Amino acid sequence: MNQLKYLACLGAALAWGGTVAQAHLNDGFSFFLNNPIGSSSDEAAYFSSQIGGVTLTALNKYENGSLGSGLVNSGINVTPNSGSTTATLGWNLSTSGYQLNYVVVKDGSVNGQQFYKIYTVIGGENFVSSTDTSLNHTISMDGRGISHITFLGTAGTPTGPGPTPVPDGGSTLALIGMGLTTLGFLRRKLS
Repeated sequence: MNQLKYLACLGAALAWGGTVAQAHLNDGFSFFLNNPIGSSSDEAAYFSSQIGGVTLTALNKYENGSLGSGLVNSGINVTPNSGSTTATLGWNLSTSGYQLNYVVVKDGSVNGQQFYKIYTVIGGENFVSSTDTSLNHTISMDGRGISHITFLGTAGTPTGPGPTPVPDGGSTLALIGMGLTTLGFLRRKLS
């Protein structure tokens, strides 16, 4: 019986203590194109057609060291890091009427191909990031850094339409722990 209690306590400790902090952006998807996509609104149209089922809007664009005059002019913070090969992002769009869905990074031209990387906003942080987010955009081919960063989103408010947050790994671990504990009790009772 003591062994069963030990396993139950261990399962509970893992379930609640093993929770990993949620990320703000996924790892990103890199790809090359023959030609640059164009303006930020061209990028929104291009990615809307590639993703399908959603009409994206260019919220703003970071280029040449500053944010442009976009649809959302406040609430997006970009801090370039050493050599402009990485950047730290933060956002608060709670009063803008828009939610952030994707961050597109262009990294110049490599052997005549245009290098892009698209990140998806995850963890239910489409309106407000809890802390600044490192893009981990450390790929710098041929000595080039970040050319520009485009912020793509959809209309919505924090109480309006938006993706349903996915439970973090801790919730899954808690469910597994409870299931194993139940199986242990049943095994003990039926023996």
